[in-house]
Amino acid sequence: MAGEVRVQAVMILALNGGSSGGEKSAKDGAEADDAADGEVRRFNAAVRDIRDELAPVRAHGILELRNMVLARSPVLQAGSARLEATISLFVDMVKSPDSFVHLNAVRGLAALADAHGRLFIPRLVAMYCGGDAGSQGIPSLDEHVRVGEALMQSVRRAGMMLGEYAELVVPALLDEVRREHVDAESAVRRHSALAILAMCAETSALALHRWVGEITAVVEDILLVAEPVVRRAAVVLWQSLVRGYGDRVQRLVEPRELRRMYGVLRRTADGDTDEITQMQAHIAVADLDDLVRDQLFTQYL
Repeated sequence: MAGEVRVQAVMILALNGGSSGGEKSAKDGAEADDAADGEVRRFNAAVRDIRDELAPVRAHGILELRNMVLARSPVLQAGSARLEATISLFVDMVKSPDSFVHLNAVRGLAALADAHGRLFIPRLVAMYCGGDAGSQGIPSLDEHVRVGEALMQSVRRAGMMLGEYAELVVPALLDEVRREHVDAESAVRRHSALAILAMCAETSALALHRWVGEITAVVEDILLVAEPVVRRAAVVLWQSLVRGYGDRVQRLVEPRELRRMYGVLRRTADGDTDEITQMQAHIAVADLDDLVRDQLFTQYL
C-alpha cells in the first residue's frame, strides 16, 4: 500500500508540473542540477502526455518514458517511486484498445526488462503467467499475449546473456505450457508460451540445457493430444533447440532422449491429421537426420 501511495504521489506531482523533491542538492554543481532538473521535467512531460485524451499524444509519452528507461535515466533508478510509476503506466497502457498505444507499451515493458533485468523480469513473467493482485497480473487473453510479446522481445535482445536470466523465465514458461487451462483460450496461451521458449532456443540454446529433458517430455505429450496450433508450436520448439545446438546436439542431449524424440517426430510426420504439423515434423526429422544420422538413422528405417 505504501508503494502505491508513492507511485500516485509521483504521478500527481508530474501532472501538476512539480517535483517530488530530493532531486536537487545545494552541494551539487550547477551543471549536475540542470541535468537532474531536465530529466525530472522530461519525466513529468511524458507522464502528462500519457494521461492525454489523444492516442498519438499518449503513445509519444510512452515512447519518451521508454527512451528514458533505455538510457538509464538517473530519475528512474531501481527502487525509485518514478520507476514504479513508469511500470504502472506501461502496464495500464498495455490494456489500451488502441494498437498504437499498447504496442508502444509492450516495447516499454521490454525496455524495463533490458535495463532492469533482475528486478523486472520476474515481475514480467508473473504478469504473463497470471500473477496475483500484488504482482499486477493481467487476466485477459489479449493482454496476456501482449505481455508475452514484451517477454519475447526481451529474450531476443538478451542474446548470449539469456543464460543469466534463464532460471527466471524457462521454468515458468514450462509450467504455463503444462497448466490445465479450463477455458477455450488454452490453445492460444500454450502456443504463446511455446513460441517464447522457441525464441529462447533460437537466441541461446545452451541457456536451455538444464531443461532439455523437461522440454522433450512436454513436446512428446503435446504431439500426442494437443490442438493443432499447439502441436505446430511444439515441433517448432524442438526444431529450434536442435538447430541451436547444431553439431553439438549429440554431446548436449542424451542419446535416449534423441531417439525418443526422433521416433515421436517420425510418427507425427507420417500420421498427424494436421498438414502443417506434418510438414514441420518432416523438416525437424530431416534436421535430426543431418546431425545424428549415424546414431539414429538405422533405428527407424
